Amino acid sequence: MRRVASLCPAVQGPRMLTKRLPQPATAGAAAWFAGVLWIVLVLGTGVLCADRLNAHFGWHWRVVNVRTDTVCPPGAKAWLLHPSRPVAWKQFWPLQIRLISASRTPLIFTPRTGRVAEFPALLFSCDQKGNLMLDPGWQFDPVFRAGLVKLRVPAVLPPALSAGLFVLVLAAGLVLLARRDAAPAQRGPWPRFRTRVQRLLAGVGRRPAGFLSLPSLYFLAVYPPLWKDIDAMTQLIYAVSVSNLFHFPALFCTLARLPMWAGTWVERPGAFLPFNQQEPTLGGIYTLIACQHAFLIVGLRTFVVTACTTAIWRGVAVLTILLAPSLYAQAQLCGSESWSLIATIFLFASGLRVLQPRPRPWRAWAAYAVALTFAIGSRHINLLLGTWLPGVCLALGAASWRERRRLVYWWVRTGVAGTALVLAVFCNREFAQVLGRHYGIEGRSTLGRTLSDRIGTFLEKLRPEERLQLARHLATKTADPDVQAAVMIQATVGPFYQGGAEALTDFIVHEGVAGERAAAQCDRAELQAMLLYLRSWHPKLLETIRRDMQRGFNRANNENLTISAYGGNFFAAIYAAQKPSAWQSLAVLKSARFPDAAVWFDVASADHYIKLTHRLSVLWLTVVLLAAWALARFRREVPWAQILPFVAMIGAGAVTFLATCVCVFYLNRYALPLFATVWLALAPSLQLACRPRESSAG
Repeated sequence: MRRVASLCPAVQGPRMLTKRLPQPATAGAAAWFAGVLWIVLVLGTGVLCADRLNAHFGWHWRVVNVRTDTVCPPGAKAWLLHPSRPVAWKQFWPLQIRLISASRTPLIFTPRTGRVAEFPALLFSCDQKGNLMLDPGWQFDPVFRAGLVKLRVPAVLPPALSAGLFVLVLAAGLVLLARRDAAPAQRGPWPRFRTRVQRLLAGVGRRPAGFLSLPSLYFLAVYPPLWKDIDAMTQLIYAVSVSNLFHFPALFCTLARLPMWAGTWVERPGAFLPFNQQEPTLGGIYTLIACQHAFLIVGLRTFVVTACTTAIWRGVAVLTILLAPSLYAQAQLCGSESWSLIATIFLFASGLRVLQPRPRPWRAWAAYAVALTFAIGSRHINLLLGTWLPGVCLALGAASWRERRRLVYWWVRTGVAGTALVLAVFCNREFAQVLGRHYGIEGRSTLGRTLSDRIGTFLEKLRPEERLQLARHLATKTADPDVQAAVMIQATVGPFYQGGAEALTDFIVHEGVAGERAAAQCDRAELQAMLLYLRSWHPKLLETIRRDMQRGFNRANNENLTISAYGGNFFAAIYAAQKPSAWQSLAVLKSARFPDAAVWFDVASADHYIKLTHRLSVLWLTVVLLAAWALARFRREVPWAQILPFVAMIGAGAVTFLATCVCVFYLNRYALPLFATVWLALAPSLQLACRPRESSAG
């Protein structure tokens, strides 16, 4: 028996077997190999990060000689200069490329070759072969003809070496993720890889705020503050008027000046006079931008923690948000769009908290009421987003009509949500009315000014005789001569901001009304006239609105929405060039002046991070969401009560966008609320679709 036991060690039990079996000879080699992989991963990542940081910030430079003896053919659009080595400008951050000389101001590089002709004395570009492109006028400059210019670029790794190092680091990371674990259940590379990815996602989900702040740090470190054209001047700079009390929400136009004043006070102490003409310093503008980024990070973190229930899916939500630079670009913009986006995120985050059972629900209700007040106080049309929570509670109550207790539970919450909406509208309205009475400005709606732009795009599609015939027909539907005049002026002169305001004001003044009363009467007549045009239900008007809706679903993506912020800054430079005296208070912000505004627009258009997810439009994301909801409901048997809040989010965003298309012509930035709701609902919806059926039973 002893002989049999010695021949068959397994019969001696696990304890004796453990003692007798030797350790694998390859254990030391495996540990050594893992150590080498970690060294490659850490050092390679450090070298790549240092290389990219140097390419962005230019801590270490390289000077390239430039041949200036080339001849520019007559009539050529650009003078080509040949550097000693071709310039692969995509390796560098464009603004770190400089053409320098001892006696000339350095020329700034722009990725867009056509921009050189607009600012010939300040910009240069590169063609596909790496040659420098300058305005032909530089060929007569004696400094250039003498060859006294150099090209200064950051010293970076060669492209082949950088690509090879990236592949090596990626391979080392994948091998470490699939490395054999000590647990016996982790056999096979795929289970080990999946386990480690889950651990990484869970680690990100446990610390969402730190990761969510990375894009903000990127925008703050790389890009300057952006300015939202003439709108931001009215909202943040100009003295009190009907535009920053009733046209734009008074709450934003008042409170947004507070952080800007606080930053200005550090450099130039003075009293806070929010309704006087503001003259902020650069520090004051940066303070406003920093506050917007901070609130955006807090809002996104609150939404992620509330909408996703596990650390893994919170990590997925964080990663999806990191792929949305459009959200962070709005925080870099001075204007009401940034506050509107932040308040919208807080609105949905606090609304989801209200729907969840909590020990102190009044806190969630208070946060929801404040978020709703600020959402409406930053953009009037966000009133429609406030119907999201009452609609969800009403639908959940209707679904529970057989259970009296749950029916009462949800109807009470419907009433509370509706009350919060009414109070938010009332507070914003009364705040504006009180300020209007204090400054002698008659309260009224200025919606007619916005509607005039929408009607103008519609009337452009009609022939002149059709336009006049429609205007005469609509004028017969009212007895008010001011409204009749507004209808005819819209068809003959143009929209409110293109000469229509002056023509209508002259007509009203000719009737014997002057001053503030004439301005108020002009706004009322304009609104009534535009409503007549809308109620005509003209087929071409409806077709115009439908096409704008379609453009929003097809064109609203991260790239277009991000570039729209830089486009607003570009238009600010145009207005500043047209009326320099009116923009003198913003002289400290060079990024909102030419040529800087044009260069920043071109740089953002070439930014790889901004272009990363440019193919994911609202239409494709909506298809993904519909598939996820169908899978969650019919395959995973998830209750409708868990899917409905996210369905209603998309519905509220779509209704808000539809109302925007009715009121004004299409711009990419008007689709931002719709895009934000779709993008934020992506990770929670996928979590419901991937939930095991056992966890959703009952």
